[in-house]
Amino acid sequence: MLKKGKTEESAFSQIGVKHPAMKGTIKRHSSSVKQEELIEMIKELYSVEKMQKVEYLDIKESFEQFLIRQISNG
Repeated sequence: MLKKGKTEESAFSQIGVKHPAMKGTIKRHSSSVKQEELIEMIKELYSVEKMQKVEYLDIKESFEQFLIRQISNG
């Protein structure tokens, strides 16, 4: 998105990222991860968060599983 001339804030707003810590994590990873991988990671994280809220998944356990998948894939 930044390559298309958007500001960081508008890019984060467009993908629904508001928390400062999450923004920092995305910025750090974006320098060492391919753009396609980062997009998939954000989509999966969004899905995990949605399932935590809608299906009442255990927050700690579901996030741990997300991290394990990301580490094992990387």
